[in-house]
Amino acid sequence: MEWQGGYQPGIISKDTGPNSFWFTLAGQNAAPKIDYCLNLGHMVMTLR
Repeated sequence: MEWQGGYQPGIISKDTGPNSFWFTLAGQNAAPKIDYCLNLGHMVMTLR
């Protein structure tokens, strides 16, 4: 059985605005290459 990677999203409540927020994504790749990555992003939304 192959080891499966993980995925963990999160929303950061500090500095959220009426149309934006910061978020994180973290995860691992499948074996044998086991890396852990943490990413930070900023989402800005516009209504059309």
